[in-house]
Amino acid sequence: MPCGIRRPRDAQTARLCIGRGYAFGIRRPRDAQTARLCIGRGYAFGIRRADLETPMDTPHRRYVDLSAMLSGVDLYQTKPLGCSEDFYDPEAIAGTPDGRFCGRWTVDETAQMLSDTGCLARWQSYGFSKIWVELPNNTPNRHTLEVWTQTDTGSELLLQLVVWLDYIRIYRLRAAYPAFCVEHLRLQRPGIAPGPNSLPGQGFASSGLLRNVFGMIKNMACALGAALITEIPEYFHTAYLFSEFFVFADAEMERIFRAAKRDLMAHGAKLGDVSRAFETGNVIWKGQPYLWPTEFQVCALSHELAHQLAIPADQIEPEPFKIRQIPKA
Repeated sequence: MPCGIRRPRDAQTARLCIGRGYAFGIRRPRDAQTARLCIGRGYAFGIRRADLETPMDTPHRRYVDLSAMLSGVDLYQTKPLGCSEDFYDPEAIAGTPDGRFCGRWTVDETAQMLSDTGCLARWQSYGFSKIWVELPNNTPNRHTLEVWTQTDTGSELLLQLVVWLDYIRIYRLRAAYPAFCVEHLRLQRPGIAPGPNSLPGQGFASSGLLRNVFGMIKNMACALGAALITEIPEYFHTAYLFSEFFVFADAEMERIFRAAKRDLMAHGAKLGDVSRAFETGNVIWKGQPYLWPTEFQVCALSHELAHQLAIPADQIEPEPFKIRQIPKA
């Protein structure tokens, strides 16, 4: 749940502890030394059942504070005035039987979607034979999907997806939209240590299933009537990998991100090295260290909305990014 000291966005700093105990961060304006919120936790580090905590479900405190820390968006949790699209009814979800993801999909139905998207076949090709789905901690405001396997060392997590359903107002579009919001996404391949080119936070080798799982997420979001999928990339590499599908809701942040890609990913640079440089204060922008900030990426689920969110390719921050030195993995 949110805790700690909170200050306005124009102050020097702000802190938000959100969700699980390890999800926290310090936020500063993007042109200062800066900021990040540990949310969405990439999808690249190892978790065993004993490591999981039971999250507190305090959506009002969690998302109202989070909304105040983001640029270019507001998070509502209730249908705002002026939004004509119907999305979901929390009371209706609360009345559904236990064990339905987002109040709709049973364990068996979820397992079938994982099979249809090729996830199950990939996991089996890695030698994981006993695989099962769990739907813990589902409430009207927060929904969790987990996939586990049994190994010689016990139960190991293959996938964790935590989402919330919300209405998102995007300032530059002057409108609010129903959104399928990804809070946590973890994909991992237990039993294999990450290589020398691992990404920050990576505890196991990547499962290579991001595209498959994103297909399932997109199908779920469309079935629920969402107009957007959202996520908050904790690391630069997360934003980079998701940029095939997502843009930043805040136009300024999108221009800054494009400049970072232009300057830091050129000449065969390794994604892990660049992402670590952000985390260690070795990325320099406008003469000072630039840590990875807390900002909102969105994926439109219609061509019309995608067109409205699109930013011309020539709109890019002119001030160059530089890496002071490459930190060791």
